[in-house]
Amino acid sequence: MQSTPIILLAPGAQTGSANGATMDVSGAEELLVFLHRTTASGTITAFSVFVETSDDGGSTWSELCADSLVTTTGAAADVTATKDKRNLVTETTLTSTDLKALARYSNFGSKVRVRWLLTGTTPSETFGVNAIIKS
Repeated sequence: MQSTPIILLAPGAQTGSANGATMDVSGAEELLVFLHRTTASGTITAFSVFVETSDDGGSTWSELCADSLVTTTGAAADVTATKDKRNLVTETTLTSTDLKALARYSNFGSKVRVRWLLTGTTPSETFGVNAIIKS
């Protein structure tokens, strides 16, 4: 199985909701997605990150459900593992500036992108999302 790294969202500060670039994953059998948040500030009322897929070339999008998801916040002891979860991150208050998530997907269309929701009073989240495509 061949592995190809891609960048879904280059690390940087985000101050509102948006989408990442559309990536072609045609022929891929598995997608491993890595999120790393390094800093956050402001009053966060909602911060969620999703991976979306499209099977019509990017006209319509649907959120993916991860086969497995592991998140860590702060100390290495704060690890959470879940299955069948649709979002990489969901926070309504800032719990830790250092946050990492790893998700595995096996059912997706020919295109993927990352989407995030960020609301609050002057919210800022600095994060990036990388992936490895296995084909």
